[in-house]
Amino acid sequence: MQPEVPTPLAQNPVVKAAGSLTRGLWWTGSGTVATRIIHVALTVVMLQKLSLGEMGQWATAWSVLVVVEAFCGLGVNFAIVRMGDLSAAALRGLFSISTLWGFVLAGALAAAAPLMAHVYGEPALVTLLLIAALKLILIGPALVPLGLISRRLRFREIAIAETLAGMVEALSSIGLIVLGFGAAALVWGTAARALVFLAAVFYFQPVRPAWRFPLKEAARAVRFGLHVVSSNLLFQIYRNADYFLIGLRLGIAPLGLYRVGFDIGMSPFETTTNVVNRVGYPIFANVQSEAAILRETFARTARSLLFLLLPIAAFIAIEGRDLFAVVAAPRWQSAVPIAQILCWAGVIRGLVQLFGPLYQAGGRPRLAVYEAALTGTLLALGFALAVFTAPAGRGALWVAWAWLAVYPLVLIWDLYWSRRYFGLTPGRLLAALAPVLPGVVLMGLTMWAAARLVATRFPTTPRLFLVAAAGAACFYLYKNVVLDRRYRSNSS
Repeated sequence: MQPEVPTPLAQNPVVKAAGSLTRGLWWTGSGTVATRIIHVALTVVMLQKLSLGEMGQWATAWSVLVVVEAFCGLGVNFAIVRMGDLSAAALRGLFSISTLWGFVLAGALAAAAPLMAHVYGEPALVTLLLIAALKLILIGPALVPLGLISRRLRFREIAIAETLAGMVEALSSIGLIVLGFGAAALVWGTAARALVFLAAVFYFQPVRPAWRFPLKEAARAVRFGLHVVSSNLLFQIYRNADYFLIGLRLGIAPLGLYRVGFDIGMSPFETTTNVVNRVGYPIFANVQSEAAILRETFARTARSLLFLLLPIAAFIAIEGRDLFAVVAAPRWQSAVPIAQILCWAGVIRGLVQLFGPLYQAGGRPRLAVYEAALTGTLLALGFALAVFTAPAGRGALWVAWAWLAVYPLVLIWDLYWSRRYFGLTPGRLLAALAPVLPGVVLMGLTMWAAARLVATRFPTTPRLFLVAAAGAACFYLYKNVVLDRRYRSNSS
């Protein structure tokens, strides 16, 4: 028998997948960081210029838009990433289908706008939803080029497109808010983002429409895409159920307050998780046939995600009040406890949301649908219980607690099914995640001590930056000195 020849390191599938993950996180993360820097300026302008009612109007329009947007393209971009054997004619046909479907959804949203305004008692919603419908027209034709770029792991091009689009959205929104457009400024910003993103992906990956194409191929792609769309649609419904219930039960002003708490406490985690998922899904799809490599890649991705999420949560939990004092007008201080609860929910939620791409890339898209249905049911029940039973003035805070209570239950469900179908045991995943935890504990203790040391010696803004710098330095040293030394000693 011939001796087994070890695979060269550069050709090792695990190493190649890890390299793709690192490159993808670098490009996508760099673009997201650049975008988030300017979005911080947008957040500050929003919190200084917009009223509680205008924030509530924006939250309502945004929640309606993202639910409808989840159905855009019928999931063809996910099918393209998963199915590498689609012909050029089928791809052109999917482009035509996706584009036409965008017009259908835009028309449906425009028709429903007066009814939504009547239900919420907010006439301004008609204008906001009509503007939002423009975005749906622009999203449809972008999805096939995006799917092709993602399938080929061209993360640099995706990062450029998303960065340009995000910057245009933020800058246009800031300008329109300053000019007095109110909540409409933010909706126009989302439409501008969609237009720039469409232009960018077409520049990198042009696609021509076709009206005659192989129906069986296109139908197969749409069937797969609909499974993904179903899970995304359920996700967006339960993801926005809190907005719908708070707006209908408690009013637009409390919804505005909750939206600010959510933006500070949860949105950073959503942004980071979306970056990791956009990179993770095509990489999972590329190694789907090798179970061991898929498990290892998933564990590495989860560890990378926690390295990003846990430090943010520690900072918001410890310095939330100073953070709000620096970036927001005094009327938003009541949102601080909401943000401090949601930041921990965001960590668990981010980990849970990694399982959906795993199920989809691993050929089990129905599990993603079932997970979304379970999560949506539990969250909807929790939100309803919160808004209908909470004491006066506490409903929004109780909704935040519902987020934190539900996601550990969903994580248990995911661990069961990922073990059954992918062999990913809780012990294996915990071993991959364990190195993150000591660094976060050290970071938290450092920030806690630093906050008390400088509490009465500096004004709010320098105090915030000093505490953040102390925590970041501690976590950096742990990650890049202690862990690197440990991994070098293990490999030697």
